[in-house]
Amino acid sequence: TTRCASHFAEVWTGAFNTGVRVFDVRMEGSIALDDLDIFARVGADKALVTATPVTVSDGNLTIDFIHVIQNPNLSGIEVYPVAAGASEDDPPSTPGSLAVSNLLGNSLSLT
Repeated sequence: TTRCASHFAEVWTGAFNTGVRVFDVRMEGSIALDDLDIFARVGADKALVTATPVTVSDGNLTIDFIHVIQNPNLSGIEVYPVAAGASEDDPPSTPGSLAVSNLLGNSLSLT
C-alpha cells in the first residue's frame, strides 16, 4: 500500500467563491476525492492536504484530475510506502532514490 498526500491551495482570485472550481481526483481507477472544491473546504490562500491510501498493483501510480467546473488545481504531491500493519498516524518510511522520466504534457513517471 502507498499513501498519497495531495496538496492544494486556491490562489486564483477568480475562484475565490464556492462552486467556481470543482474537480474529482481518481487514483488507480477509483475516485479518491469527489467534487473537490478547495475554496469551500478551506477558503482562499490556505493549504489543504488530503492523505489517501492507494494500492498500486502494476508498479505505476495512476492519478487523474477530472474537470467538473473550471480546471483542476494541484500544488504538490507526496507519495510514500506504508508498511504492512502500519497505522495512518505512523510517519512514512524514508524514501529511496527517485527518478523522473517520460515528462510529456501533463504527465510524468516517477520511479
